[in-house]
Amino acid sequence: MITELTPAQTAKFAYYREKWLEIGLSTEPITLSAARPIIDNLYTKLLDIPKPEFVVILDSPLAAWLAAVVFCDVEDWRQVRRQVDEQVRQVKRQVRQQVRQQVRQVEQVRQLVRQVGQQVEQVRRQVDEQVWQQVEQVRRQVEQVGQQVWQVERQVKRQVGQQVGQQVEQVRRQVDEQVRQQVEQVGQQVWQVERQVKRQVRQQVGQQVEQQVWQVGQQVWRQVEQVRQLVRQVKRQVRQQVDEQVWSFVWPYCDGQFTAPFFAFMDYLFSEVIECECEMWPVYLKTSQLSLIYSLPHIAVLAQKPTGIHFANNILHSSTGPVVEYADGFSVWCLNGTRVPQWLVEKSVAELNPLDILALDNAQQRAEGVRKIGVERLWHKCCQKILDKNDKYELGLIPVGRTGELRPYLRMQNPSVPELWHVEGVHPACETIQQALNYRRYGNSKSQTNWNPKLIT
Repeated sequence: MITELTPAQTAKFAYYREKWLEIGLSTEPITLSAARPIIDNLYTKLLDIPKPEFVVILDSPLAAWLAAVVFCDVEDWRQVRRQVDEQVRQVKRQVRQQVRQQVRQVEQVRQLVRQVGQQVEQVRRQVDEQVWQQVEQVRRQVEQVGQQVWQVERQVKRQVGQQVGQQVEQVRRQVDEQVRQQVEQVGQQVWQVERQVKRQVRQQVGQQVEQQVWQVGQQVWRQVEQVRQLVRQVKRQVRQQVDEQVWSFVWPYCDGQFTAPFFAFMDYLFSEVIECECEMWPVYLKTSQLSLIYSLPHIAVLAQKPTGIHFANNILHSSTGPVVEYADGFSVWCLNGTRVPQWLVEKSVAELNPLDILALDNAQQRAEGVRKIGVERLWHKCCQKILDKNDKYELGLIPVGRTGELRPYLRMQNPSVPELWHVEGVHPACETIQQALNYRRYGNSKSQTNWNPKLIT
């Protein structure tokens, strides 16, 4: 039994480390001619199934996964599609019925409006007829008065001649004035009657129409809201069914080059320490020359290797672009080994909004965002309220997460480097600097022992 490695065996560590780092981080493209024999051996010798009819190589893991989703268990997907189609048809039928009901209601309102319009027109004709009759009657009266005046005037002129001409002219003016006043009074009465009738019609008809239309509007809105809720429910059900189908085969059967840590250990073990008696090992080891492999019936779906991988100080990091790139544009962005959104990497410090950084759900991503823009800018841009303050500390409220919940943070001055400040989250119950310090030291903001550190810990 082997209890320890010899110096010659330990000397081989560096060789196998470098060998498998190169394999695991390889960006050399995979060719179909090189992949086909590896896949055939994987199927026939390791999986003990017939070799696939087709081998496809796609540009990225995302493209390969989507292809696997399409090819894997097609019948289940057809069933899901049938269920989705049936639910969509049900929604369409319900929507059609609701629309028909709304159309009927709108048609009823239109009929009511037409009836009201007919009533208004009838009333208008009656009012016009009455006004015209009254005006015609007044006109006849005026004509009769005029004829009477003209007869009186002619008789008086014949009787008194020129001596009483002035008196006749005066009488005529008085009669004209009286007639004019009578005509004006009748006209005002007619206008008042017409205005009163129109006001009554407008009040009665307008209120009825407004009430009916408002009711229809409310009913339409309720139906629309019901349809919208139904659509949301169908979407949730469909999404749940699709997720159940998809997540059953998310992971590939073989990780290829990304299994390099395991291959490195086993390769060293079988090459330098013990003899391998497993006939399947060489077949499995060959898959390290490929990338992700979906070994489906009749077809094998492979993901192409990355076109670029970027490190800084032996960790995935790039402050200008993605750290892992693929030919079809699929990429991964990292800052100091933490996967972050694309905008956090590619936007400049001046373009970044500190509130967008605090809205990130992942605490490590928020930390990288703060590291990029600086604590001082974060504090001055995001601190909503100062709860407590002295020469060395500030306790303020900062919005965190998507909901923007205000949480207390302690801003501390570094005793060794006075121009350097730190910001650290404390318990939500902390309302004073002393409570925040006690929480940092004892894990309890209500501690009876006050802590006054001399150094930032």
